[in-house]
Amino acid sequence: MKNPITTLVLLALLLLTAFHLEQVSTATSLNGQWLCVQGSGAPSQYGDYYSSSDGGDTYYSFYIEVPPGTSVLDIDIFDPDVGMGGAAEESANRDRQRGSTWDTSTKFTLYDPSGAEVTSVTADSSGPSGSDGVWWDFYQVSNPSSGVWELRVDSSSAVTSGDDINYFGLRANGLNIYFYRASVGTNPS
Repeated sequence: MKNPITTLVLLALLLLTAFHLEQVSTATSLNGQWLCVQGSGAPSQYGDYYSSSDGGDTYYSFYIEVPPGTSVLDIDIFDPDVGMGGAAEESANRDRQRGSTWDTSTKFTLYDPSGAEVTSVTADSSGPSGSDGVWWDFYQVSNPSSGVWELRVDSSSAVTSGDDINYFGLRANGLNIYFYRASVGTNPS
């Protein structure tokens, strides 16, 4: 490039882009980018058609892709409880209480590629122990079966009648996690 100003502008843009990428890559938390389910007692107009008893009244399915040769499957859930931190939950940008008591549960259930249930835990305001505001070790196995594992997250009426909001995070030691079941009704065309 013959124009030194153009060269300087492009260099500045490159440095800003590199700085931005460095800032993003060093993030150590979800920075408020949570998954969210509400108890079945929350009306669907509050935004959770899946869990609401006047909506789908069902669970969310997350799929974890485990390629052949994976040495360890390690699934962690960030803050799976619903209100264990009490009043501090809202200021920490985690769970939200509706009403005067924490009255909601969320059930996390893992299925292997054959469809067999592997493990399950129900989280509420009392536990699981040691899970509030941290990455909690949900499941770990060496040499897992390859294929698609399903993690069901359920706050439907089969689990709870409460109406609180559970914010949480999911990770699986660098593996892909998908959500691809979002049909909520028919097209009224």
